[in-house]
Amino acid sequence: MRKFYSLLFLLIGGLIAWGGTSCIQDEKPNVECDIEDITVEDETLITYIKIERDHATVSLKQIPQNFEEDINPSYTVSRNATYEILSSTTNGGVHVESVKVTSEDRQYSKTYTVLYTPTELPDSFGFEYWDTEGTYEKSYEHGMTITNEEGEPEFYKDIDIYWWDSGNLGFSAVASGKTAKEYPTFSTDEAHGGSRAAKLVTRAAGSLGTNLGKPIASGNIFLGEFSSKGINLLQEALKATHFGYPYDKIPTSFDVWFKYKRGTYDYTGAVFETRDGTPDICGIYAAFFDNVIAKEENSLDISVIDGTNVFTSASIIAIANLHTCDNEEYRQLENGTDGAWKFVNIPFKSVQEGVDYRTLIDPERLKNKEYSLTIVCCSSYYGDYFEGAVDSELIVDDITIHYEEASTL
Repeated sequence: MRKFYSLLFLLIGGLIAWGGTSCIQDEKPNVECDIEDITVEDETLITYIKIERDHATVSLKQIPQNFEEDINPSYTVSRNATYEILSSTTNGGVHVESVKVTSEDRQYSKTYTVLYTPTELPDSFGFEYWDTEGTYEKSYEHGMTITNEEGEPEFYKDIDIYWWDSGNLGFSAVASGKTAKEYPTFSTDEAHGGSRAAKLVTRAAGSLGTNLGKPIASGNIFLGEFSSKGINLLQEALKATHFGYPYDKIPTSFDVWFKYKRGTYDYTGAVFETRDGTPDICGIYAAFFDNVIAKEENSLDISVIDGTNVFTSASIIAIANLHTCDNEEYRQLENGTDGAWKFVNIPFKSVQEGVDYRTLIDPERLKNKEYSLTIVCCSSYYGDYFEGAVDSELIVDDITIHYEEASTL
């Protein structure tokens, strides 16, 4: 089975970080000032924790009755760094803490905004909002709707959630002098709806990547997190892609509008030597999985699937994939759309042949968010094997998830 893109740049980044810091850490005070982990009093309330550059989200299964008793967070920070909570406020179902982390040498500090809230994966994504993280762009959703204790939806307009991630962080290790638009994943004003969309481009890795036998990086964007925490990047790079978020509905299909133009210069990795010269194709797919089983499979003890098992994990219940969908007209679009926007609705199909995947879902476990959903888009479907075409371009916009409620089971 196929995963969707290479993590060459994680390997390079690991080498640079390893080689560039090991010789000075014993001589000088540490200059890092990051939150590395967050722990809470009652871990059974947590669905996931996501830590970004200067913000973090702690997703809760429900609104806690007493924040201090049930959550009472503590922060693990960089070696010998210190932290202080500058402010702590609660507004309805959202608790916000401002946490300042100061480096060991006292010369550097960073202030994090940490949200503690029940988070609900939105039904649609328009890729309207982007910010710059380092030298590359990252997509986020502005505003969040949560269900309050009365069961009514409540919208919080001032909350930003970073549902989508990409391999841009890895590419930054070899992107000296490049602008955000020269990375594999970035925003474009060539949108289907609204003013912006996500553009994914397969990039050449330069002489360093070529010498390592990893010449390309597929543009990609996915629901999940790109994280190197707890792994040896040189040996387990694919495990840095953490796919999926808890989902308490039954996905039936998803819509996407996209444009695709494949490049012309092909690379073929060692795994697919017989595919030399085969034209590139894009990848658009989703997976619905049991995150309890996924956690049991995961060596890091986290409730996600990753680049090693995105199609093969025993936790996967259903997959919706443009490459394998029953609609032949849709399948042809992965070869290119002739510059036009195309719409597809891709249904989920059970991984167990002849079985309605909905019968495999436990309603109570669904309500308890013990299942997860991810969506993945990439400019070179076989990019994880370093097979694809430089300058293949995929633009995606207006993704909508269709679903059934747990009560229908």
